[in-house]
Amino acid sequence: MIYLSFIILLTSARCDNGESSVGEKKTQSGIPACINETIAALKAENVRNPPASVWELTMDSGQTYYYIPAYCCDMYSDLLTTDCEVICHPDGGFTGKGSGDCPDISSAKKTLIWQDERTNQN
Repeated sequence: MIYLSFIILLTSARCDNGESSVGEKKTQSGIPACINETIAALKAENVRNPPASVWELTMDSGQTYYYIPAYCCDMYSDLLTTDCEVICHPDGGFTGKGSGDCPDISSAKKTLIWQDERTNQN
């Protein structure tokens, strides 16, 4: 049910400009619209602990992916294409090893696109 809500938020969210707090600054035109929509959907959720973030991974081959780390317990992280298709889960789950079907991203160039800077007011 939570995943379905996230998908609904993804399809209805507006674009937002992503900015890297480490490495290079990314402009809205440099990030696929669906990734900006994903960021907007994350901003609409409650604050996560650890904070939600979106990373751009550039492989040696030039292939680009987007990585969204898991936010709790045995949840999966997501690896998305530039079309926001979730292709696998690099880590997380009960074993912590993800879905087991991801490309090797260990040597990818990692650039932080966005990190939630809100704090939990509880």
